[in-house]
Amino acid sequence: MKLLLAILMIHTCSYAQDFENVAIDELVDREKKIIDSIVENELKDRKNLPKEVVIVQLSDILKSPTQTVHISKGAKLINLLTGDQELLTKDIYAIAYTRPDSSGYFYLKNNTGAPKYKTLLKNLTDISQVTQMYEPPVYYRPISETDRPKEMNDTELNFTTEFNLHLGATNPGFTKDLVNDSHIGRLLGYEAQIYDNFSLPFSIGATLLYETISANIGEGSENYNSNALSLGALVKFSPIDFFGLAFITSLGARTSAFSKINEQRSEETLSYNLSKNEIFGAVQYVITINDINATLGISFKRQWIKASSNEFRTDLSNDNSFDDSISVTIGHLARWP
Repeated sequence: MKLLLAILMIHTCSYAQDFENVAIDELVDREKKIIDSIVENELKDRKNLPKEVVIVQLSDILKSPTQTVHISKGAKLINLLTGDQELLTKDIYAIAYTRPDSSGYFYLKNNTGAPKYKTLLKNLTDISQVTQMYEPPVYYRPISETDRPKEMNDTELNFTTEFNLHLGATNPGFTKDLVNDSHIGRLLGYEAQIYDNFSLPFSIGATLLYETISANIGEGSENYNSNALSLGALVKFSPIDFFGLAFITSLGARTSAFSKINEQRSEETLSYNLSKNEIFGAVQYVITINDINATLGISFKRQWIKASSNEFRTDLSNDNSFDDSISVTIGHLARWP
């Protein structure tokens, strides 16, 4: 640091000043001799240059960045203190300044940090990136029998919870025969899912769905409303990349815990108990905003339905035993822990 400080102070002075007296006295004798020796030897090779120019050039070199280099056996180095050429008898590693002098030579640091040698660029191989790849060794002590835990069980449960809102429409077959009217139903559903965090190429979980279906039938204000609570199992598959977007597909089956439909006619109200079994498939895209995971998808399902009543007998065709529906899903998922 003392050497560099002296060089910078010399560089800021006017060329008209006496370079031999400004700031050099602040250096210790050894560092002063090194600078003087380098300057004198440089002047021998470049007699047309003023001493001031040589000092300024040396200052610029010592202010330039450094890099780690490899120099092969047989390369020629020039001693900056004596001007002698020295032939390397083995490969060496050194620190080189990246700014050359006016003759194209690059200066090399010695162990004390002072410039001692110079050589041509052809003799230098930059290995800075290689040295940055070094990682210190990691030492460990084997676990002794006394330190070894009695049991090593993973008690943490890794799972995902998901809540979805279903908005869609039905294409009824069974319900059309039940209410004796062709129509399209309006579907609203609330679903909760829980499944593991894809420890395999797929996840296995459970699903719980509460849904309502309503539609206008007949004439005037006639309509029906149905509701059902269903539960079942599902399988979710690992994300699939499609046009740069990751989509999650799922398949599952549910059965109704209870289900009922109320048919409102102009002169009477009819009620039926329903039994539903369904299969479904869905495709979802996960959107992450500020660490919040939202889902957007589409779901299709087919329900096989049976109806019964305590008030009267239901006599329906077996040709239409199911209803189909499709819905858009909007949801939120959270991964635990």
